[in-house]
Amino acid sequence: MHNVVVSGLGPGMGCAISRALASGGYRVYAISRSNAGEKIAADIGVSYYSGDLRDPESVRKVFSSIMHDAGSIHHVVHTAGGFFRKSSLKDVDAHLFESALMNNAQTFYNVARESVPYLSQYHGSITAVTAARHVYMNSHAGYAAGKGAVTYMVHELAGELAPMGIRVNAVAPGFISKENCGGSDVKNLLGIGRHSAEPIASAVMWIMSSHEITGQTIEIDSGFGTQIPDGL
Repeated sequence: MHNVVVSGLGPGMGCAISRALASGGYRVYAISRSNAGEKIAADIGVSYYSGDLRDPESVRKVFSSIMHDAGSIHHVVHTAGGFFRKSSLKDVDAHLFESALMNNAQTFYNVARESVPYLSQYHGSITAVTAARHVYMNSHAGYAAGKGAVTYMVHELAGELAPMGIRVNAVAPGFISKENCGGSDVKNLLGIGRHSAEPIASAVMWIMSSHEITGQTIEIDSGFGTQIPDGL
């Protein structure tokens, strides 16, 4: 049975991915800095660890604790991020920009860097959650910079870590529900509203088990990326 670290456990994507992994027979070790994350972990039956992914020392300590308890780490799925909102450049001050970049790009960097010594022992994988184009193009400069940085780090790290046998990929979701473990009532492909996170979780599991895939970002956006806006 493989052990998976999920970094960033929240009520939407992190919950849906953790629950799918646990149901699929993986042992899940979820990291969050919030009390909400601890409750979610208890509700879906996965192991919980408190840690601030923005702080390299906190990440080091929590990975050490997981390794002590689990004995091995085979995969890492990074779901931390956030700070999406529709804002113009004049409304994005330096603090918002820095926070969005920190919570998306810096957390991924910290987690990826810390996980390498553990994953290299088992030819493991890192899978990041970024964002589909129509999501970050409808947000703000800080969010786009953070998610864009994750995407490009995935490509760079895939080449760097390939000689160690570590695969690095990303999934890029469209708008999904962030409540009720990523659930949604939207059924049709191009329906209005936020979509279920379950297909994202399925894609993550597929990528983890596909040993030929590395350096890829797979958009899962319910077809919105195929649509040409009115007026073009």
